[in-house]
Amino acid sequence: MAKTYGDFDVGLLSKEMDAELYLLYDEDILISLDLSSLVPATEQDTEMIYELKKSDMEGLPPPQTPVCAPESKPEAKRFRSMSEVELKQFQDARHSKSTKRNTKWGIQLFQDWHVEVFGTPLDFEKVEIDELANKLRKFFCEAKPKESNKSKYMMDAQSGYYHKNTLKNIRSAINRHLQDIGRSIDIVRDKEFKSTNQTLDGMLKTMTKIGASRPTKHKDIINFQDLQKISSYLRAATFSPLVLRQCVWYHLSIHFVTRGLEFHHQLRRDSFQFHYDENGLEYVTLRQETQQKNFRVA
Repeated sequence: MAKTYGDFDVGLLSKEMDAELYLLYDEDILISLDLSSLVPATEQDTEMIYELKKSDMEGLPPPQTPVCAPESKPEAKRFRSMSEVELKQFQDARHSKSTKRNTKWGIQLFQDWHVEVFGTPLDFEKVEIDELANKLRKFFCEAKPKESNKSKYMMDAQSGYYHKNTLKNIRSAINRHLQDIGRSIDIVRDKEFKSTNQTLDGMLKTMTKIGASRPTKHKDIINFQDLQKISSYLRAATFSPLVLRQCVWYHLSIHFVTRGLEFHHQLRRDSFQFHYDENGLEYVTLRQETQQKNFRVA
């Protein structure tokens, strides 16, 4: 005899198999439970079960199958969530590794000078603009390279001074550091540092007059034999994509007299214009204006 509880029909399979109980769900799923391992019911348990069945027949509502509410999924966000650490990483990624090393070196050099002169490092985050301008004015004139094997081969007047490009690199390193720490200070263009930069320019001119300014060393000129070797190598451009790319870079660098990679990054597919001269020979000109190294977009 089966009894209905919600969506289930519960009952014994047969009188002979009273050790098994079956659950019938949706009239097509039959699950049998082995009750032989259970402890036999006592006489008191039997009376309790009888009273429960009797009470159920007296109008108690049958138990209902619990319905589980579906788990609510969090609403998908349209935009990414970035932490302050991740934002700082993006900010630092604008500088190359070599630029970061140069910045660190320039700041360390200035701090070494500041400790020697004033006894303590300078707090760039709290220093006043006027104080920083006066100290930089003094620093640029007093900065001196360490003695090294390289200085032995220089003239005595040159060994005690930094190269003019090195001093400007140090100024740029300090300027980058101020921007990295959030100071709205530009020691190159701000009017508060006009006297500082005038002093630096005057010192560089004085170094040139007294012979203390070392000339800028340029790369050696490619001799004729090496040019022939390069030309022979580039003939393979018609067979090798790699050599073709090198050939294009070489001709752009040689014939358009570029000074750095900035030129190549500005080129587009329509950057060149092809012409013919009065003899029918083809030549190429640049269609656009290109900026040189360290150009700034207004």
